[in-house]
Amino acid sequence: MKEQQPLKTCKIYAEEDGVTPDEMTTYLLECVNDDMEMSGYKHLTKLPTKTAE
Repeated sequence: MKEQQPLKTCKIYAEEDGVTPDEMTTYLLECVNDDMEMSGYKHLTKLPTKTAE
């Protein structure tokens, strides 16, 4: 399963911003939700997980 583009982009931002592992989940969730909101989608309550194809 390919990683969704907003999540991939947010991971790059997190690395650039020096986000710590403890802050990563919260940072990524907020980042992805910001992108979803701009696109007219509902907010996520948790990040997507990888699943077997």
